[in-house]
Amino acid sequence: RMLAQGLGDILGQQALVENKSGAAGNIGSQIVAEAKPDGYTLLVGTSIMSIVPAIYDKLPYDSLKSFTAVAHFTTIPMVIVVP
Repeated sequence: RMLAQGLGDILGQQALVENKSGAAGNIGSQIVAEAKPDGYTLLVGTSIMSIVPAIYDKLPYDSLKSFTAVAHFTTIPMVIVVP
């Protein structure tokens, strides 16, 4: 929501945040993948976007072809621990 305020200021119009949580981000990702490619729908994804295809056998979208990266605004460290 903090980013939306700054984005709205830059674009000169309101940026609306709509949280769609669940299924490790798959619900929100599917909504964005199926949206019209008109530039009005953005997805803020984390490194989970690269992990989800390894967790789920079938996804309703192609995580490499359904999205186009437009900005990198943060880095989130992750650690995988195998017992």
